[in-house]
Amino acid sequence: MARLLIDKDACTGCESCIPACPFGALSMKEGIAVVDEKCTFCGACVDVCPVTAITLEKEEKAVTIDITAYKDVWIFIEHEFGKVGSVSFELLGEGRKLADAIGCKLCGMLFGDKEAVDKFAKETIAYGAEKVYVMESPLLRQRLISFGNISLRSFSSEPPHRVGILQER
Repeated sequence: MARLLIDKDACTGCESCIPACPFGALSMKEGIAVVDEKCTFCGACVDVCPVTAITLEKEEKAVTIDITAYKDVWIFIEHEFGKVGSVSFELLGEGRKLADAIGCKLCGMLFGDKEAVDKFAKETIAYGAEKVYVMESPLLRQRLISFGNISLRSFSSEPPHRVGILQER
């Protein structure tokens, strides 16, 4: 649980923190800032305190991820200027060795506009991928992109089928 701490000895009563709090959780009592239950621990008051009398203590939690549901070997297929990077094909070759050794599928991940992904998905399968996950959007024609309006398709030896959609903003 997070805690907002106010050092009563350091607080000068300048009131800079009061208008900075978007939740109205700070007030003054006997010339010292006090925090109430409306505090969401956003830290806005910490940033404006000129004497660093306010600190936000956050409890660090160890995050454990259950990887037992993870499967398959996924290779990112890098492409630029109408060509797949040769490193992607090298990684598919190494990925094939790993997938065979651990008994799973080799998959490619491909991002781009429709023209690029249609061409490169077939090429990726030709180089050994059993399935290709595609993020397709005209926005992905650019090198630096925003993932706001993109659909996900899955390519395998069968005809492509839609496996998920990212919602438009």
